[in-house]
Amino acid sequence: LDEMLKKDFLKKVCEVGLKLKHNLQILQKKFPNIIDEVRGEGLMLGIKINQKIENNIVVKNFLELGLLTIPAGENVIRILPPLIIKEKHVNEATKIITKTLENLNIK
Repeated sequence: LDEMLKKDFLKKVCEVGLKLKHNLQILQKKFPNIIDEVRGEGLMLGIKINQKIENNIVVKNFLELGLLTIPAGENVIRILPPLIIKEKHVNEATKIITKTLENLNIK
């Protein structure tokens, strides 16, 4: 609660959420054969995976590299970080997602 009551807390949450979504949209462009869509607002985001790959497989690969996500309906991977996430964590998650997608890349 102390963190949430700090000045500009929600502003920082919004900024970090925009950064994460932007990074995911860049990865969607880089891996259009894997990522069909980036969904959500703020820090409640989802990555819709192409039907050629099961979202469970991608989630398992993320977990092996240290990124906790969960599968959701319609072959979506739900990303729901804590509100106290910092930009350095977004960068770390982006690296893990990139590495996983490079390893799973299909033509």
